[in-house]
Amino acid sequence: MAIGDLLRTVAAPVMRHMGFGRSELVARWPEIVGPALAQHTTPMTLRHPPGSRARGVLDVATDRAQATALRKEIPELIARINELFGYPAVEHIKICVRR
Repeated sequence: MAIGDLLRTVAAPVMRHMGFGRSELVARWPEIVGPALAQHTTPMTLRHPPGSRARGVLDVATDRAQATALRKEIPELIARINELFGYPAVEHIKICVRR
């Protein structure tokens, strides 16, 4: 078994608890946001309306300096994430600025 597969298996319960039913979002974050933003951003939680797995809010932590760059990319990031999931899993991205 590849180490990446093992890590996804081990991390799956924690990811589900944080709202990431599919850990691909976390595992593929650098691919989704690109290497520059990946260094300064972290997906924190994915919250969906009760009884739904669609149209969620993704909380993303970043530093103040990168918040503006991330804000500009939100529409494209939502499109990429939803393409990854295969349905409209994310409707909004909330930026949480680290102190």
